[in-house]
Amino acid sequence: MSATELPTPLTDLSQGASPLDYGSQDLSRIRTALDGSLFLFCRFIFNYQDLSPTLHGALCQYIEEWGHNDDFKRIMTQIPREFFKTSVGTRANALWQITKEPSKPVAIFNERDTNAKKWLKSIRDVVQSNLLFQQVYRDLLPPGIAKEDSRSTPRWWKWSDEQLDFEGRDIGEPEASISAHGIEAATTGGHWPKLILDDLISVKHKQSEPEMERAREWVRNHVYLMRPAELGLAYVNCTPWTFHDIYRMMLSDFEYKLYRRHALEMSDGTPSLAGDSIFPTKLTTTKLRSMYHRDPFTFNCLPASSRITLTDWTHKRIDEVQIGDSVVGFAPGKNVQKHLLQPTVVTGIASTTAPVYRYILEDGKSVCCTEDHKWYRKHNAGTGG
Repeated sequence: MSATELPTPLTDLSQGASPLDYGSQDLSRIRTALDGSLFLFCRFIFNYQDLSPTLHGALCQYIEEWGHNDDFKRIMTQIPREFFKTSVGTRANALWQITKEPSKPVAIFNERDTNAKKWLKSIRDVVQSNLLFQQVYRDLLPPGIAKEDSRSTPRWWKWSDEQLDFEGRDIGEPEASISAHGIEAATTGGHWPKLILDDLISVKHKQSEPEMERAREWVRNHVYLMRPAELGLAYVNCTPWTFHDIYRMMLSDFEYKLYRRHALEMSDGTPSLAGDSIFPTKLTTTKLRSMYHRDPFTFNCLPASSRITLTDWTHKRIDEVQIGDSVVGFAPGKNVQKHLLQPTVVTGIASTTAPVYRYILEDGKSVCCTEDHKWYRKHNAGTGG
């Protein structure tokens, strides 16, 4: 059976059957199917009906390998924003991990603890409202959580937007089954077998080197939050902001294994503006291309090794340019007026991954860039310059 294929009881559920109609044998079959497929868990427990088997099915299969061998102890997935990466990789995945290994607590980290708490609240809401989860995983439910359970939940039981405890935890385990944290808050004293690190940086880090450095410092020490220290499991669920961001450091210094998808891809997975949307029900190919035409600099770039001219006429590799550097820019001329060179202060840095082409000029020199990169000309097009 494939990761997205439905066993008969789940097929019946998708056609309107109630979980209350099933006996222990059918519930056992459903649990086996859900334990073996994060994609099915997303669909039937979190009710994510818009997921794509080709995009999210493949993403789920990659996440399912997490921790199965030494090569998958530290993994990273990079998926475009708005493509349900947090829904699948963080919210559903955290609960799915607990259903499979309830004795191994999961800590969710985000740039802000308020975001992580919202995600934990959504997990709590699913557990409290999803009848299928309550029937299949009743052995993991705290007292008083199931709809038919008239018991009161003990006051000392951790069941909030910050911490969730499930049955199956080891006696004496100091950490909650699932907990929410922000990297800006102190987390000293906590150690977890599994870390889920979702979007540890945002646009403010892109615009501020001190903010980015604080995030880098957290990353340098994140391995000591693992249990065992430096040897636990960590999953990074992210979309990069800049070439210099922390994810590049995590890949190079901490040997994370990367799975990456791009908004527009060719049939072989190569990123290209000529490709098709990987999630057309969310953003069509036409929509993505129109986004490109509105803001081509979101898509076009130079290789990391390209040399940029600073306003003191020295040069610096583009991957070494920092916010606050003054580079040579230009003001576009109107009609037949010349473009004017002018100093430009860097206020933000971004990066992407795309095919790079080498163009040979008439004098034999060459330049490397993406296929539609914009270039300064001595005169604008109306002068023939």
